[in-house]
Amino acid sequence: MTLDLIDPHPLGPLQIREVDGGGIYHRRVIEPGADVSGEAPEIQAVAAAHWTLDRVAAWAAAQAQAI
Repeated sequence: MTLDLIDPHPLGPLQIREVDGGGIYHRRVIEPGADVSGEAPEIQAVAAAHWTLDRVAAWAAAQAQAI
């Protein structure tokens, strides 16, 4: 698959869009603080810049309250 779009959501998650060989789009979300070591270097760079300590902590707190 080819990386098509990395959209950092203001609340923290990264919305990823990829295109397969047949031109079909696939979308997925990576939550703040997730292990992105196996992701494309572009995704790793955006995660490093977007996921500040405050943003990751706020995301974790919001997820804990949602349970």
